[in-house]
Amino acid sequence: MATITVINLAATCDTPYLNSIVPSGNTPLTILGFTMQNTSPVGIEYEVATDSSFTNIILTGVITSIDTPAGGGYSIDIPFNATPYVPYTTYVRIRKKCTATNVSGWSIPLTITSGSASWGSGVGVAPYNFNPVAVIPGNYSTPVVNDPQGTNNYSICSTGNQFTANVKIDTETPQAGTQIFLNDGVTKTIPGNIPTDYCGVAGDLNTSGIKWIRFTSSNPAITNKVWDVNPSTGKIIGESTTYNCN
Repeated sequence: MATITVINLAATCDTPYLNSIVPSGNTPLTILGFTMQNTSPVGIEYEVATDSSFTNIILTGVITSIDTPAGGGYSIDIPFNATPYVPYTTYVRIRKKCTATNVSGWSIPLTITSGSASWGSGVGVAPYNFNPVAVIPGNYSTPVVNDPQGTNNYSICSTGNQFTANVKIDTETPQAGTQIFLNDGVTKTIPGNIPTDYCGVAGDLNTSGIKWIRFTSSNPAITNKVWDVNPSTGKIIGESTTYNCN
């Protein structure tokens, strides 16, 4: 007797095929075009990274509003404008959420080599430049006596020394949750991403990240503040309750 195998199609979740990436005029959006078999997912998850292995993800999210363009297929708008301040390549991939718990594999990534006029004139990933800033490595115990052995008295309240750097952030002014990037506006200031010779501090920032930062500004309310930073994420925790430069 022949055996009949019944496949429960409702339990499968096919991987979508990402076939196009198009800028959305002069808006900070990018349109991702794709095809899929199961046409009623609860959402499309996306990731944008600076590397093909997706180890440095700069944007991720889930879009529940799926469009059906006149030319066929499907598309979603993601809040990403690929116009950078310096040219760079990013990688984009998507996967389908057929249900809250049933998720497809990731699509084959597509690349965006930005820097051309076709990507409009919007802002880049991290548009707010601060130069100079004073940064203190994560392996230092205080931003005032900055050497782990306590012999090097560079203060975060002083700029122009070996702790002076140039960064970009993703908020107009520093605040809790602000992501700090290197001056390319893309690379997060986390251990392993920071050049070993960054602002003259040999290796400390690369191995331990940034623990404190002070932004220079014409506004004294900003320039006198010391901010606590999570060295492992490069995100500002909040204004320091222990240190300031008043």
